[in-house]
Amino acid sequence: MLGKLVKVTVDRPLGSYHPKHKDMYYPINYGYIEGIIAGDGEEQDAYIIGIDEPIKRVYRKGNCHYSSL
Repeated sequence: MLGKLVKVTVDRPLGSYHPKHKDMYYPINYGYIEGIIAGDGEEQDAYIIGIDEPIKRVYRKGNCHYSSL
């Protein structure tokens, strides 16, 4: 993903809690990269670092790294 523009949809904004696991707090914006399928068959997870307010989506280009663990 280096140098490519990606859209990250944030489905767990900063400060929110997991909808099923109410004790799981999200201290950062967390979502997924549309169009990239991870090893688990779901869209690739993504953490948004450097934005300190809840957001719904972000477009990033440059040093976007991902890992299918």
